[in-house]
Amino acid sequence: MSNEIKTVLISSLVQDKRFQARTSLNDAVVQRYALNYQNNAPFPPVKVAMVKGAAVLVDGWHRVAALKSINRTTVEAEVFKATQSDAVWMAMMANLAHGLPLKTRERNSALRKALTAYIKAKRHRKGKELTSLKSYREIADDFDGQVRHTTIRNWMIADHPDIAELMGDKEGKYGDGGLQRNDEAVDTFAATAHDAIENALAAFQGVTCRSDTPLHKSGRSCVRNQR
Repeated sequence: MSNEIKTVLISSLVQDKRFQARTSLNDAVVQRYALNYQNNAPFPPVKVAMVKGAAVLVDGWHRVAALKSINRTTVEAEVFKATQSDAVWMAMMANLAHGLPLKTRERNSALRKALTAYIKAKRHRKGKELTSLKSYREIADDFDGQVRHTTIRNWMIADHPDIAELMGDKEGKYGDGGLQRNDEAVDTFAATAHDAIENALAAFQGVTCRSDTPLHKSGRSCVRNQR
């Protein structure tokens, strides 16, 4: 997965709540960030996943909101290609790892969504041919200690009973949920975001960075494409 730092149009970003762990943004944080931006304080680039051609914001919602509030039109972004499942996984883990602490309910929801994305991305498998299943402890390690392996086991039984049964939890077959429901969610992504994707892709191409472009006085090496 190759990443690039680009200056992108904020209007090109798809801000889909499926990639956001928080129920709402914190207005005080947005205002503080906005003031810092106006004072030219340094901020890390937001993270943008190119999912089926759409520039999906996976990390940096408060920063983007702050820039919008002071009428900025572009943002520095780390851009990379990803599947929807990988993008959801990265979005949830980013919210858990840094930034404004999540509320307990938000945190549990983010972890559970991350587990579903983790499975969809086949991260629960191991071996050269991905034919073996990781243990619950190994999965917990992949979550950087954010959740206990026993909790992961309970969520697996409830949400992904077929996999839980393969992992040795016979009671998993009585759980509610499963992969079919998650597959349907992925299949509807393109349909529900079609218009946003078309607009985002067109706008996204409006601002790019080139490694061979001399730095401007502003310090940016990004230029707007000539049409």
